[in-house]
Amino acid sequence: MIGRAVVKKFSSMIDSHKRIVYPKNSNFSYADKDLTTDSKKFIESLMSQGKSQLTINEYARTISHFLKFCKIYFGKSVSLDSLKDFKDLDNLLSFRIFKF
Repeated sequence: MIGRAVVKKFSSMIDSHKRIVYPKNSNFSYADKDLTTDSKKFIESLMSQGKSQLTINEYARTISHFLKFCKIYFGKSVSLDSLKDFKDLDNLLSFRIFKF
């Protein structure tokens, strides 16, 4: 009986490890409603593609940091239209050296 209990517990551990959850630390509040929805849909598409939890978390973190940078850069909530306002590529590349 002990063997079956161990196998059952191990099996449930593997199933819970495979379960992918939405990243709790993702913060898309720097964007307007439409861009927030698009960002969440992108993260959900990564989940449906079966990407690893670490990949999903990293994409969510990077998007969140980029939106925060854009809000500071533009001084207002970010929208898809405001992202088109990056006139100079150097301004966009400054995101890489921006400290959070």
